[in-house]
Amino acid sequence: MTDHENQSRKTWIEEAEEALNRTTEALKTAWDETREARMSTLEAAKEAANRLGTAIDQGIEVARQRWEPSPRDRSGAPPSEIPDEPSIDEE
Repeated sequence: MTDHENQSRKTWIEEAEEALNRTTEALKTAWDETREARMSTLEAAKEAANRLGTAIDQGIEVARQRWEPSPRDRSGAPPSEIPDEPSIDEE
């Protein structure tokens, strides 16, 4: 390689490193400036997940109460009356 080629290569590497450093700084700045928005979004997502968990727990409890066999059902005696379930068309 000639001195001119070595100088060109060195200049290119320095320019690439400088561009990479500027890009890194820009990304760090953008990340830091969006921290509050990201934290707010995270808190909202956690609250939504908690509400979903509560709704699921309530649904499970309602289903358990509705479908849990009564003491008489557990004895093996036939049920005296089975309530009609609404069909999908009736809802």
